Amino acid sequence: MSVCPACQQETDTGSPFCMSCGASLQQEQAQPHTDPLVGSVIDEKYRLKQPLRSGGMGQIYLAQHLIFDELHALKVIHSQAAGAEEAAQRFLVEANLTRKASQRSDHIVYIHDFGHDPKVGHYIAMEYLKGHSLSMALKPGYEPPLRFDHILGIMVQLCDAIQIAHDLGIIHRDLKPS
Repeated sequence: MSVCPACQQETDTGSPFCMSCGASLQQEQAQPHTDPLVGSVIDEKYRLKQPLRSGGMGQIYLAQHLIFDELHALKVIHSQAAGAEEAAQRFLVEANLTRKASQRSDHIVYIHDFGHDPKVGHYIAMEYLKGHSLSMALKPGYEPPLRFDHILGIMVQLCDAIQIAHDLGIIHRDLKPS
């Protein structure tokens, strides 16, 4: 057993991916993070521990809630969009709609908080889901390989979540296995 550099959990040394958070163990060891925001405290509530993912609108960090000692996923708007009032408004709408959708389905991530901090601008604090993405499970060499019944179950959950989102007028526009 070894410790994953991304989530600090014990993981199988024979696996190319952390079984807790899905991080690529080879990549993480070869390229340690250099994000200057890691270690920063946001809104006096969240300490940024690790960058998780970057998307079209923002960056997602693993963050520790300082009062409740819980892990959250903290999404922030990219700096080039942070100053645009329209982008900030869309970010708030995203937070509100996702929170409403998550109250109707266990398959939609829960929104804990929305706020603003001078270091990152607007942020959304979301439920942190341990594990790995579907794209990790689809990579060659992933063990154990996905069985058809498992894939079918994932697709049913996904379709249920999309239906709830559509019922609320949400069009995702960026649905992918990662």
